[in-house]
Amino acid sequence: MIKTFLKLIFGISLIICVIIIGPLLGIWSLNTLFPILNIPYNWETWAAFLLLFGSITGLRFGSKK
Repeated sequence: MIKTFLKLIFGISLIICVIIIGPLLGIWSLNTLFPILNIPYNWETWAAFLLLFGSITGLRFGSKK
């Protein structure tokens, strides 16, 4: 029982870390590949990249596929 609960907590925390760090890594990679872009690291660009990444990859919440 405790083992499954710890696995659940670990899985949820891993997903949250990916959601937080993923857009920052995306902005960093674009700045590295295309230095002329010079995208700042702030809340607005983080949220925009999260929305862009979510729409491109087709993230669906609550889908039954």
